[in-house]
Amino acid sequence: NGGANLISFWALPEDVSVANIMGSLGTNATGVIGQGVAASQIGPGTWVGSLSNISRTSGYWVKVDNSGTLSISEATPTESTTVYELNSGANLISFPYEGSSPITNAIPDAAEAEFNGIIGQGVAASQISAGTWVGSLSQLEGTKGYWAKVNSGVSFSFNEPTGSMRSTESAYSSTYEFTQSMEQAFYFVEDIEGAEYGDWVLAYNNDQLIGSRQWKGSYTDIPAMGYDGSLETSEFCNEGDIPTFYLVKDYSGEHIELTGTISGWNSNGIYNINNLTQVIIPETVTLSTAYPNPFNPETTIDYSVKSAGMVELSIFDINGRLVSTLWNGELSTGSYSSTWDATSQPSGLYIAKLKSGNTVQTSKLVLLK
Repeated sequence: NGGANLISFWALPEDVSVANIMGSLGTNATGVIGQGVAASQIGPGTWVGSLSNISRTSGYWVKVDNSGTLSISEATPTESTTVYELNSGANLISFPYEGSSPITNAIPDAAEAEFNGIIGQGVAASQISAGTWVGSLSQLEGTKGYWAKVNSGVSFSFNEPTGSMRSTESAYSSTYEFTQSMEQAFYFVEDIEGAEYGDWVLAYNNDQLIGSRQWKGSYTDIPAMGYDGSLETSEFCNEGDIPTFYLVKDYSGEHIELTGTISGWNSNGIYNINNLTQVIIPETVTLSTAYPNPFNPETTIDYSVKSAGMVELSIFDINGRLVSTLWNGELSTGSYSSTWDATSQPSGLYIAKLKSGNTVQTSKLVLLK
């Protein structure tokens, strides 16, 4: 497909140069990226960069301008005894057979124990217990590339497939299309408040759609694309960014913002989220009664914001003198809380003042020392 494609080769000819292997794509192919190496086509058949030869055991991101077919002639299959040497962390590898195989069948048990996750193109799997894999990736295929994530270094040979397996890739085609990036992470969600089979979960970075997945129940994996240096991904996640998730109801198309404990984004990250709940959008700007009140020396003030924009929460004494600013800046729609430490203030009556847009709310506070 046009863009980035994560592939590998279960069979190769004698000439494994990048120019020869990519030859059938012509000038449609613009780059090949492996683990720590890359090649760029600067002219018809002229490739430059640190990647000169294709390996049977490696996976590669191949970037093409338009959809096309990569074909190789006089290729010999990879030997079943081929050994894969993986280092601790993420390893970009191939699957050395023409067919496909369930993950737990493909990897020998001793080696599988070191795996914590596998990432393919827009799909992922996480091993939550010995031999139990969850996520959108259920099997390994001979023409696909994979980031294999292992806890420590491991050496093994893949088990040969015992029968033909049908690709499940089409099952995860998306109604909400997003650009595939070479940098991606996945958030495995155990539960979403109000989610039903057929609903969709969308991931955004600011206002940019970076991933989508139809809700399949517990451990549905939500892809989140990152910036890979291309213009098309310039608004995608960078390291540490926290994606925003939305639930889209299948029957109505309603978009509901979700909240929960969400880890910051990192390339090839696999994250677990126990629960995402629906964000309650306040109908009005409110400033709730502080608690405790009276207090000494700290009190907490809850408030809600109806519309995104500048918000100011300040504390004044009985004479109208500003004594503390708890918040002054942009806030999104939602509910918030701030704590005021009045250790340096004398006992007395104080006023909390919330300003949001043209709305002003006040609340009395009593400090007793």
